[in-house]
Amino acid sequence: FGVEQKYIKENPCQGAHYKKATDEEQKIKFLTKEQCQKLMELTSEYSICNSIIQFLLCTGMRIGECLALRWEDIDFENNIISIKYTLTFADRTWSLSSPKTKTSTRYVAMSRYVKELLLRHKREQDKLKEVVGSEWTYPTIVFTSPIGNFYSRSYVNIYLKRLLSNNDMPAISVHGLRHSNASLLINDGFDVKAISEQLGHCNTEITSNIYVHIFKEYKAKMAESIEHDLL
Repeated sequence: FGVEQKYIKENPCQGAHYKKATDEEQKIKFLTKEQCQKLMELTSEYSICNSIIQFLLCTGMRIGECLALRWEDIDFENNIISIKYTLTFADRTWSLSSPKTKTSTRYVAMSRYVKELLLRHKREQDKLKEVVGSEWTYPTIVFTSPIGNFYSRSYVNIYLKRLLSNNDMPAISVHGLRHSNASLLINDGFDVKAISEQLGHCNTEITSNIYVHIFKEYKAKMAESIEHDLL
């Protein structure tokens, strides 16, 4: 952009060499079904952060999409969540911008549990709004700080890692909750197209490449299942 606008003569990053990711760095980190169940138990008591963690694990949404949700994007009557924005930070300001890709703008079905989770959160948020009053910064945003500002994604990350560490569970980032959701869907037998649409990937190839190891394990289970049925 700087070169095009003639702010600079050439791109100083041109010719830069990127460090190749190690096998460990490339490995997708996620929680098993049993670990996910344990995490749900650990975050059952209401707090804004606990609600966000459970919401991410249940929906597979990106953290930016979650923190950009508005109450008007949630259709409680038809149990549908519309993902239209993502929370971004630019020029020292947080704002709502278009999602990562065109397919990231999507609809996600809302389970009964997620619906109750959101309604409980709304009741607690409404109590805080009454106390803070007109000073509440973003009244339409679903997950906010206790005074109505955008919620810190870095705090959610720190909180999650500390929670997992204190309970002898694998260290994953907030994005790992999205991977955990995808892993559960794969092992529940949903096809790659449905999972790809749920996650908002551009195409099924991306989904297959990201979760290739999980799909391999699932196919191995399928083969063993057939063998068990026939022999």
